[in-house]
Amino acid sequence: MASRVRALLNQLLTLARVQEHRSRERAPLDVQAVFRNVLEDLVWLADDKRIDIGVSDDEATRVHAPHADLTVLMKNLVDNAIRYTPAGGRVDLSSGMTGGRPWIRVEDTGPDIACEEREHVFDPFYRVLGSDADGSDLGLSIVRTIAARLRADIALATRGRVA
Repeated sequence: MASRVRALLNQLLTLARVQEHRSRERAPLDVQAVFRNVLEDLVWLADDKRIDIGVSDDEATRVHAPHADLTVLMKNLVDNAIRYTPAGGRVDLSSGMTGGRPWIRVEDTGPDIACEEREHVFDPFYRVLGSDADGSDLGLSIVRTIAARLRADIALATRGRVA
């Protein structure tokens, strides 16, 4: 119980920090390096659930963003994917460029989210009914806040097509 409360407090503090409108210094970042750091931090969580997690490509992708923002964004996406993927599942990270714009993708074998709930999962403390994953229900709210600051698009997709 204490670790769950600690995790919630950490996520609340992170959300408060990312909601501040202070400008942060942007720098060109290697997405693959951010992937490696995030995986090092979260591999234990994937191992506990026997989830195969890794990077599905090695394309050198660079984004112009504050390092802390990109790291927090990726950490929350990957943490969320691991928590909602059933034991024995898979989480893959990839990145690339399309039309001169970088993209980052986190794919998992967790359950799809119903169309009518997709927008709500970005709300603080929202949880899809029937979900029993542990977490603070703040991760995707943090992701949306950072994405908005970076002027990045974020979309949820069903397997096989972008929504």
